Amino acid sequence: MKRHDTEYDQVIRSLRAHPILGHLAQVTRIFLDTKLQYVSPRAWIAVSPNGEIWLNGKRKAEPAAWTRVIALALVSLGFGLVRRQEPSDLWEIACLLLADRFCEVHKLGSLPEALLYKKIHLPAGGAESLLSQFCVAECGPELRKWHASLAGERCFFFNFDAPPQLNKWQGWGGPPQLAESFS
Repeated sequence: MKRHDTEYDQVIRSLRAHPILGHLAQVTRIFLDTKLQYVSPRAWIAVSPNGEIWLNGKRKAEPAAWTRVIALALVSLGFGLVRRQEPSDLWEIACLLLADRFCEVHKLGSLPEALLYKKIHLPAGGAESLLSQFCVAECGPELRKWHASLAGERCFFFNFDAPPQLNKWQGWGGPPQLAESFS
């Protein structure tokens, strides 16, 4: 991340100091994609299973909005949700709804106005249960539009075929599970 990108630096520093997400944020590699190679021009962010988060370097927002958007990616990584699952758009919507609920409960930033959506009932059983519900009863155009506002015309989860990279946490190729943040 470039030194002059202080608005992003401040948000990332606050997340790395957070009592719940701090450990996970410290070992996750967060990049500013100013050339939009990984993040769609209409998207906010993209996240890979290797623990890489790419921010749209051309998008401007308040720190609380960036905190929530980055926290969505961190929570998705921490719960092990960043994986290939079909149908991928519905999987991502289910994962992001669960991550957003976690962020809401723990008061991790706030969604920017462009990403507000009507809250839905989240069934017990996690993302898999919500995905099943979407496959049977349909997801709804509002949530699909919400997903497109966050991910753009690409996917929120990406880069599944990249080789694992060593990260600074005990030489392991992926981020720790969120439960480790509580230990």
